Formats: sequence, C-alpha cells, structure tokens
Amino acid sequence: MAKTKEYRNGRNELHREDGPAVIEYDAEGKLKRETYYSNGSIHSEDGPALIDYYENNGVKREAYYIGGELHAEVGPAIIEFDRDGCPESGRWFRHGKEFIPSPDQVDAYMILRDDMGMTVGTMVCPTIPAEQHEDTRMSPEWFCT
Repeated sequence: MAKTKEYRNGRNELHREDGPAVIEYDAEGKLKRETYYSNGSIHSEDGPALIDYYENNGVKREAYYIGGELHAEVGPAIIEFDRDGCPESGRWFRHGKEFIPSPDQVDAYMILRDDMGMTVGTMVCPTIPAEQHEDTRMSPEWFCT
C-alpha cells in the first residue's frame, strides 16, 4: 500500500519550512515524490518544489514553483531526466505562463547536486550562439554537453 506523509500549519494548509510538506512512497516503501509547500501553495525558492523519483531513487522530474505557479528565472521550470540522471527535456515557464525561449534567451547551465543527488543550485554558462541552435526547444545534445 502506498503511503503519504503530510505536514500542515496551524491553518491546516500544507506547509513546511525545513523540507517537503508532502512525501509520497510507493507500495514497496520507496520514495516516489516530494512536494514543497508554503502556506498551502506549492512553492520553493531554493530548489525544485516538486521532485519525482524513479524506482532506483534517481530523479525523474523536477518542477520549479513560486507561489503556486510554475516559474524559473534561469532555465526550464520543468526538467525531465533519463534513468542515468541526464536532463533530457525541459519546459520553460515564467509566472505560470509557458514559453519557448528564443536562442538568445537560452543559457546553458549545469545542475549542481550534492552527494545525495539533491539539486543544490544551477551554474549559468554563456549564452549559446544562435547558429549552434537547431531548434528553440531544448534537446538532449544541447542540454547534456
């Protein structure tokens, strides 16, 4: 049987300041998803607010939210990873609105992880020149260099 652990504030809203407010496990007890909330809204200012995991505990998907809206200042707000941990696709959002960035808006960046595999930040690299872009959507060849 799957299990979910929830943390709530005094107003019974999903909320936790020092970790995810919702932690979901599959029927075998393996971590399936972590979701960060602040006063009832999916929210994290210092990392992804939603993290889905593969059965092997590798990160499958990260989604960045601020105040309940998909939002990332740098890079995509939703990142899908392959089983080897390499980002394979992403979708860009600002203030809940999806957009496809133009080549001059796309910055290459490296996802920084700690020893446990948790995202601890990103490092922005120089903008990729437009002539090196085949498409305005992220591709594995571009993202996994």
